[in-house]
Amino acid sequence: MSILRRPTFLGTSRLVGTSVSGDHQTDIRCRDFDTVMIQIVPDGGTASILWEASIDGSLFVPLSGVRIVDSYVTDRHSTSSTKKYSVPVRGYQTLRLRSYATTGEADVTALASISGSSPSPIEAELRSDDRAVPASLDGFAPLVGSSLGKAVVLPYSLPAKLVDGAGTFNTGNYTSVQDLIAAPGAGHRFYVTAVLVSNEGSNKSSVQVQDSGGVRAYVSAPAGGGSAVSLPVPLRLADNSAAKANLSADPGGTVYVTLVGYQSEE
Repeated sequence: MSILRRPTFLGTSRLVGTSVSGDHQTDIRCRDFDTVMIQIVPDGGTASILWEASIDGSLFVPLSGVRIVDSYVTDRHSTSSTKKYSVPVRGYQTLRLRSYATTGEADVTALASISGSSPSPIEAELRSDDRAVPASLDGFAPLVGSSLGKAVVLPYSLPAKLVDGAGTFNTGNYTSVQDLIAAPGAGHRFYVTAVLVSNEGSNKSSVQVQDSGGVRAYVSAPAGGGSAVSLPVPLRLADNSAAKANLSADPGGTVYVTLVGYQSEE
């Protein structure tokens, strides 16, 4: 499969003799097995033009000379209104292209494009916030990445959407339901991905993870120990609900609870 990537415009110049002021030159970053296609479009004048290519700073290698006569490109093989060169590349390299007139003068426009049989780079939409849900996805949705270009794959989310909150429970308040993470607002909800528990008390208990609808999960709080639970499937809380918790029994000491997750519009 050939994948054509965006053309690079080398410029429009009037090439006069061997004057460097009329040169075309550009650097193109290539991947393995890419081919650079150079196309020159004449626009009047008569000149002989030489194209050269250099890969990663090596010596320039002549491609082939052409002659422009009254807006037509000629060489010993053909006559046409444009001329194309193919430059194969092996490895991830920088290809430098340049051209200059060896005789005469002419106006030319030069374009370079890259095609390759290697897979095209995966592109992601870089965001720091969730994308609004479109009315219709037509079966497709662009890949989302963080502002640093890291792919976002659930159950994790954009770094800016990660949330956490902690609470402290003891004999005096273990039955009280605490908001460990405040409600996110209408149209938003939390997904809990991990629960961390440390029980310094002498009695075992359980952490009751809750939302506005009541208890959603129980996590063990063993006496003098703790729990670190990572959920393979995130716990989806109710819309616009705080992430809450309390204890099921008196721990006989202090218990620390931390909820970790992310906020989403879904």
